[in-house]
Amino acid sequence: SPVTIQSSNYFFTTIKDITNIYDVKNDQLRFFSVLGPIVSVVVAFIMLILSKLLTSRINRLRKSTMKVANGEYNAIEIKSKDEIGELADALVSMRDELLRQEKTKEEMIHNISHDLKTPIATIKSYGESIKDGIYPYDTLEKSVDVIIENADRLEAKVHSLLFMNRVEYLISQDC
Repeated sequence: SPVTIQSSNYFFTTIKDITNIYDVKNDQLRFFSVLGPIVSVVVAFIMLILSKLLTSRINRLRKSTMKVANGEYNAIEIKSKDEIGELADALVSMRDELLRQEKTKEEMIHNISHDLKTPIATIKSYGESIKDGIYPYDTLEKSVDVIIENADRLEAKVHSLLFMNRVEYLISQDC
């Protein structure tokens, strides 16, 4: 049985029967030796489930980005509010911007090809006419001047196109 000593400010209690301490300690060891592995298995199982959920969403993002890289603009279907959801939203924005740029590029190519066809057609038709002995502008010199004029227009358009391409390249290198 415990012995209690009282002082003015402190109480001291001692345990006479030391075997009680060892019994309590042994009971605790047995309890934790059974509970420890069970808790470890449960925690490992929970971590496995969470890692599978996380990696499956990351794999879906990876597959979607590979499709975008290959020109397939599929929807990315991850609707979460965490960092992976934010990454999915950023990828959707990137995909939309790529689509917009591709449409702009197609329009520009269409416009450029139209602009280049006109001088080429003029040069070709005037050259064929001169070859046949017909001068569309009364004299050979005036007809050749039209050919030179259209060749200069064509050259200016090509220089402009090359300049725009260089500027776009330099801008992309600064980013």
